[in-house]
Amino acid sequence: MLPEAAALRSPRTLLPEDDSRRCSADITMFHSMKKPKLHSDISGARHDRQDWEPSEWMAERGVKTISNPVEARRVEGSLESLIGYHVRRASLVDIAGVMASLAEANIRPVPLSVLAMIVEKPGVTAAEICRQLAIQRANIVPILADLESRGLFVREADPEDQRIQRLHATKAGRANYADWLARIQAHEEHLLRRLTAAERAILRELLEKIWREY
Repeated sequence: MLPEAAALRSPRTLLPEDDSRRCSADITMFHSMKKPKLHSDISGARHDRQDWEPSEWMAERGVKTISNPVEARRVEGSLESLIGYHVRRASLVDIAGVMASLAEANIRPVPLSVLAMIVEKPGVTAAEICRQLAIQRANIVPILADLESRGLFVREADPEDQRIQRLHATKAGRANYADWLARIQAHEEHLLRRLTAAERAILRELLEKIWREY
């Protein structure tokens, strides 16, 4: 009978969301074939071999295999031939790491992105943040309220139009943003440790080309 396949699962990571939903990268991959000391083939013959390899079992029965994993992922019609599949998988791994790195700081990616806009663009308005980050206006209200209650920014009326409120980061806001950004950068350095500086630059450029179209 066919030796059973051993599947590896990455640990589930519970992300600290307000609504307590689980957002985890449940990544299941085919890893290897077990090497039994004793197994039977289709004809019922028994073999006592310590050097058994799954590729041998498949080759004996005329099963075609692709030994190169990169080539295997490019097989036409397979799920792994889709670029979006790999983008999604990489995104799940990335967001799990980001959430873990920010857990102690009690800040989530979206509020952090809002604070980043306030720090990096002094005097930005809530409307401009919504447009830049694709956030609904109704959703940014509680985010700004939370950041303001933590003393991370202040509101100032526009000198030319009192109806417009300009947002400015406080000293605490700039300090916290620098700390939180450093945490994410440390995570990203680990995530991309197998890529060279040139490869990282190319990856960043290609991904930016995609999302800036929308």
